[in-house]
Amino acid sequence: MSCIVALGVGANYMFPEMRVPAPWTIFLLIITGALCSSFYAFTGAAKYSSLTLAAENHRFSRYKEPIRFVSDGLITWAAVPIKGWNFLRTFVNSGKNPAIAICPAEMLEQESEYYTIARCNFYHLTSRAVEVLMRKKSFNRLLTELGYSPARKMEVYLGFQSGTLHPDATHVRSPSDMAAYARSLATDERLYSQGSVDLANQLNRQLELWQRIQGSETTRAVVRHEEEPKQQ
Repeated sequence: MSCIVALGVGANYMFPEMRVPAPWTIFLLIITGALCSSFYAFTGAAKYSSLTLAAENHRFSRYKEPIRFVSDGLITWAAVPIKGWNFLRTFVNSGKNPAIAICPAEMLEQESEYYTIARCNFYHLTSRAVEVLMRKKSFNRLLTELGYSPARKMEVYLGFQSGTLHPDATHVRSPSDMAAYARSLATDERLYSQGSVDLANQLNRQLELWQRIQGSETTRAVVRHEEEPKQQ
């Protein structure tokens, strides 16, 4: 918007006699387009600098709301409110998260206070799929607490099918990879051995202390008996 105004002022000084006849609707459309472009640019920058949930196939911004956890009896699931934004330089924010991302809690990593990683792919659920998901009481209660309802249908994403959670041996493709993998295993073995030795030494010290306590002389107990008053 400011660039358009600056160009107009510059053209007025450089070409004072030039006049381009145009209806006022053209200028109104230009100003409206500039305002819309500025708005989307602002929200895009705010989303990029907001708290982030990064998955393998999506990157979501989110407003500062706590992550919820629920169990269906077999798996513990994490529900992250997403698609909200908070512009850090001002107090302007979206005020709410219009979507929810659900994935197994084991696939969620908290890299930092502002950056959360989901080791999975997120898939957008249809309204019918959400209805099926809400047949379980745990998910029904969770989505209801997060604001989902038939009247206010929020977007719901379900995460599974990880492409980054796999054994390290999957990366072994050449002799150099095998050597690096062997060095990693050797380092893990040394650390494990050192930890086992430290635990064994600590246990031996505790057992020695217990044996000394058991073998020490029993403390003598002195019991004082008061004489009973004689009856007259």
